[in-house]
Amino acid sequence: MHQAAVAADIDPDRLSFTTALRAVRRFITSAATATSHLLAGLVERSQSPYPSKKHATQPVSTTVAYTIEVHDPG
Repeated sequence: MHQAAVAADIDPDRLSFTTALRAVRRFITSAATATSHLLAGLVERSQSPYPSKKHATQPVSTTVAYTIEVHDPG
């Protein structure tokens, strides 16, 4: 995971361990029965239809003040 993060120029903490684990399991399961031609296709990275979060900015915190007024109904 660290090598993938360095290669993509992103912080390793931004990678999902669960996603990486699932990808490795999928690869190992497929590689056990695949031909060399099929293995070449498995190594390629799939392209996501969503934009990368590589340059996304973190949300900015804002201060909020609340006022509660209690009115006597009588």
